[in-house]
Amino acid sequence: MPAFFLIVTAGVSYKHKKDNVSTIDIFNESNDGLWCHEFNDSKLLLNEKQQTITIKNGTNEKTYPFSSVIGWYFNLDSGGYDGGFGTGAIRQQNLNNSGLFIEVKDVMFPVWQVKFYPQKGKFHQDTGYNDVKLQITRWLRVLWLRVLSQVINKK
Repeated sequence: MPAFFLIVTAGVSYKHKKDNVSTIDIFNESNDGLWCHEFNDSKLLLNEKQQTITIKNGTNEKTYPFSSVIGWYFNLDSGGYDGGFGTGAIRQQNLNNSGLFIEVKDVMFPVWQVKFYPQKGKFHQDTGYNDVKLQITRWLRVLWLRVLSQVINKK
């Protein structure tokens, strides 16, 4: 029985480390007007030259002009852990409910979720939670400076 717990613990630890490094962020480093965040099956791509935003969540992916963006907000669920048997499910639910949400002028897909995962620590720990909060805050700033300013300046 102890060997089973060691294997499970090692597997969980490996998954966290793999997820920690699976986030890709591009902040216009090449000065080409591209800003991109990717984590697993979630993606946010801003193209300043074409003034478009591409959002992917799961198998759904669409590109919109900046003018189709109505607004955005974020949510970070945490807590609910009691150390009991269902704690892993609660952690996963918190992760699934968290992220950056972008509202667009699209009847079929009015709200898109962009997912994030800590690059340091675990989501249910302060280090991981604060890391995700910092990542989302950066992308809120990018949206504000890039998308909203482009739309306002065109009017």
